[in-house]
Amino acid sequence: MGTDLYSTESTSIQPGGTPAKAGRRRLCLRRPGWLPTAVTLGLVPALVWLGLWQLDRAEEKAETRSRFERNAELPPVLLTPGLAANPEDVLYRRVRLRGTFDEGRQILLENQKHRGRPGYRVFTAMELAGSRQRILVDRGWIPQDPGRRRAPDPPVPAGAVNMRGRAGTPPSVGMRLGPPASTDSWPRPVVYLDLAWAERELGVRLLPFIVVQTAATPGDGLVRRWDPVPAGQRRMPPERHVSYAVQWFALAAALVAIFIGVHLRRRPVTEGGEP
Repeated sequence: MGTDLYSTESTSIQPGGTPAKAGRRRLCLRRPGWLPTAVTLGLVPALVWLGLWQLDRAEEKAETRSRFERNAELPPVLLTPGLAANPEDVLYRRVRLRGTFDEGRQILLENQKHRGRPGYRVFTAMELAGSRQRILVDRGWIPQDPGRRRAPDPPVPAGAVNMRGRAGTPPSVGMRLGPPASTDSWPRPVVYLDLAWAERELGVRLLPFIVVQTAATPGDGLVRRWDPVPAGQRRMPPERHVSYAVQWFALAAALVAIFIGVHLRRRPVTEGGEP
């Protein structure tokens, strides 16, 4: 027996002009099968969860954008050990550093293009002056060897150096299908950059953010034409996350509507009121 939603009643005209009552019909939901019920109960919560997750991501991206816009306008600051201990206060801010680079061990992030040319982003650890703290510095872009016969090894400034840059987050990591590197030699090409992996390979503790070098270093051959906007904001701004959330919620609503529509039936009502 189905679930009653509402009933309708119509009349007809008998010969001679006398109204006659036609049979009433009631809108009912027939009992659904277990398979469509299971599919609907499984998919609807999942679609709603995906929509809520996209809204959370939109909120995170909006907070990141706000922090970037706020900190990017602040004057440059010397990256001291005390300031480095509070990443939220320094992210996306222009900074000045003084320290010593790890000259013999550079990390090369593969598949980085500049004006259509393939190449690498060069990361080198720096020990901040007056402390044992180390930070990974994105020193710039270098083109790939045409035959990929060998990894480039750009020169590293020796001794204590002064440098200007912008504090930021490491490049985002997509799908990880294996370890970052397939070789143990230096410089070490990697398909993605993971700070925890870099700490293990370098044998040091790194600060939980990086510095993108903006000032030129004569003779190193590195290109430093940086887009100041975080890459994640360019690829997926908050508005796109909201758009995806609306799509997930719409799919959930459509699935519920289809489930109800498929099982909706109009049945005649007997004199006793039962369909």
